[in-house]
Amino acid sequence: MKDIVVYHYTLMDKHTGSSEKLLRDLALILADCNEFIIHLVYSVFNEVEIVDKIKNHKNIRLVPFNYSKVELCSPCRLIGMEPTMDYIIDNIKPKCFIGLVWSNNQEMIRKLPETIPVMLISPFGNVCSNGNLRKLYVSGLTQTDTVKRQGINHVEQFFNPLVIPPFNFRKNRPANPGDPVVFGRSGRSDAAIFDPISFIAFARLEGEYGNKVRFIYINPSDSARELATKLNIKRIEFRSWLSNEELASFYQEIDVFAHARKDGETIGISIAEAMLAQNAVVSHRSMMFNDHVHLLKEPFGKVVDIGDADGYYACMKYFVENNHRLHEFGRLAREYSQPIFDIDVIGNNFISDVNEVCSYYGIPGQKIPYNSNAIEIIRDILLRASQGSLTIPALIDITDICTSAGNHQMSTLIYKTWIENSEHSFTNIDFKKFSPGMALLNAGRECDAAVSWRTILTDLTVPPPF
Repeated sequence: MKDIVVYHYTLMDKHTGSSEKLLRDLALILADCNEFIIHLVYSVFNEVEIVDKIKNHKNIRLVPFNYSKVELCSPCRLIGMEPTMDYIIDNIKPKCFIGLVWSNNQEMIRKLPETIPVMLISPFGNVCSNGNLRKLYVSGLTQTDTVKRQGINHVEQFFNPLVIPPFNFRKNRPANPGDPVVFGRSGRSDAAIFDPISFIAFARLEGEYGNKVRFIYINPSDSARELATKLNIKRIEFRSWLSNEELASFYQEIDVFAHARKDGETIGISIAEAMLAQNAVVSHRSMMFNDHVHLLKEPFGKVVDIGDADGYYACMKYFVENNHRLHEFGRLAREYSQPIFDIDVIGNNFISDVNEVCSYYGIPGQKIPYNSNAIEIIRDILLRASQGSLTIPALIDITDICTSAGNHQMSTLIYKTWIENSEHSFTNIDFKKFSPGMALLNAGRECDAAVSWRTILTDLTVPPPF
């Protein structure tokens, strides 16, 4: 039995994203095959939830730790980790280290001994190494091609393994004429990624169809709630974070998955889960990641351009007008997505890859120097903006660069993120002054909103936050 470390500091948090869930699923695949002892290394800084099938598994060992502070900007690191990763590695002596890479400069990975082969999952096309990176799973075709062009070895596009839900024969029948079409959304509650396109479109749809349409929205941010109120959307139901069982029920309750996310998707796990549950999908292109577009094929998948609320509305209307065909669209969506995400197929390949990676124990491999990339820089900027730690001169300079490069959407997103998160740092600014710009943004006038905010900010002389 080979000892394997599976690490992420939020691995066992009660509320996590799809990347942490992926790591947990992969750990169970390895544990179930009876070839490995899996050491799950996770922090208890936030509220933790460990399901019984992990807690009671004979081949899984839980390795909790704590820390005092996390620094997500480069170099990404944990401050005050106890016990330290060095101590954990020395005691376990793993034949392989498996984790997530979201920055090209993660201190935890770079400080691992060169003797330990590393297997990383890269949601955004980042690369980091201790000098023995032996497998890099990258989300999305675009990111995979980008990494390969850098000359990085052992790179492979990866799709999250998903358990295929039972076929729902009820959803495979034409809808009753009086049944409303139910749109739905699930995802993180994060104002920085909230895109108003689905709300703007649904408000218009509701005005036309009334009680013939519904919208179930999971994990709304404050921005989402405020916009729904402003648009006077009545047929919308907000729900908080769902358990896995509740999420599965949600996918069976809806007819069309209304995807809207400012930064797009490298894969689109929520989209895939919705498709496997026999749902049609409407989405849009984004300014950052667009690999979810490859999953959406006619007639079950509809995609519009960035900010095209009219097009999004037209797609929603198409599904309402073709309510009698939604069962057909859902079946086609399931048939297309099943061979891509089937956990049995992906799991067998993963076990084989882990065995291969373990064979490199004690043999240092490719050394990869740290190089930042455009996506990483943008993500760092958005992180600083969301923390209220971006100074006004820096904010203006960065957004001006984005605007001069023709990326008005990114400029607006950075401004909006800063405004929504900086009031605690800049207490002598009246943030109500930014409200007219928000109104312009909600009306789809992104460029005008950015100009309004820049004008206000350039008139201010404010010391940086401390």
